[in-house]
This record gives sequence, C-alpha cells and structure tokens, in this order.
Amino acid sequence: YDGIEAALAFFKGEKMRIYTATSKSQIMSEELTKKFGIFKYFDKIYGADASVCRVDKADVLRYALADSGENPGSGLLIGDTPYDAEGAELVGMDCLAVTYGFGRREDMTGGRVVGYAANAAEIISVFLRIALK
Repeated sequence: YDGIEAALAFFKGEKMRIYTATSKSQIMSEELTKKFGIFKYFDKIYGADASVCRVDKADVLRYALADSGENPGSGLLIGDTPYDAEGAELVGMDCLAVTYGFGRREDMTGGRVVGYAANAAEIISVFLRIALK
C-alpha cells in the first residue's frame, strides 16, 4: 500500500519493535514481506500454523506475545479486518483499525479499537494522537 514503507520506517526510526501477526501462513508472510522489500522493518513475523493449532488471529497473537515477551497492554495491533479487532480484544491489546485494504470502518468495532486510519500516513498521526493521551 502507498506509504506503508514510510510508516514502517518512521516507527523503526522511533526504536519501536514491529511484529507481524497474521492468520496467513508464516512462511508465506515472510516471503511476501521480502518480495515487497519491507521484511527488514520487522523484528519478527508470526503466522498461522495449522500443525500446532495456531489458526486464528487470537492464537497467532497469543503465540507472538509469549514468544516475544511483549505485554499486550503496551502494544498496538494495526489491522484491517474484523478478525484483527476481535483478536486484539481477546488478548487485551488495543487496535488501530485501518479502513483501506480489506478494512471497512463499520466492520472494525469493539472495545479495544482506539482509532481509525484511512491511509498509511494517518496510521502515524492517529498513533501519535493515541500515544500522547
């Protein structure tokens, strides 16, 4: 998506740890991020793995949190599907919902949705507004 590499570079420049937690297979996700030249921004990529019953968003998030040692209360999931918002809520993580890609605002609801972004540049501005509260 337009501007996503700049957004990733911004967060990495701010010394933030960046992970991907996707319901797609881990191998495919790693390959796609390499193909699009953004793999270097991620500290680690976590994906689905049916062989160990890690298939939905919450499962992947729980695994990522346990493996990375991160606290869900100090993280922010940036996602574009209702499954992202639901997974974040199930693990106790806030969610910034993006309304481009697969995302539609009306589908991205829940108690842990803390903001909406219509493009990659808005991800940064909404994040900053949330962080400065």
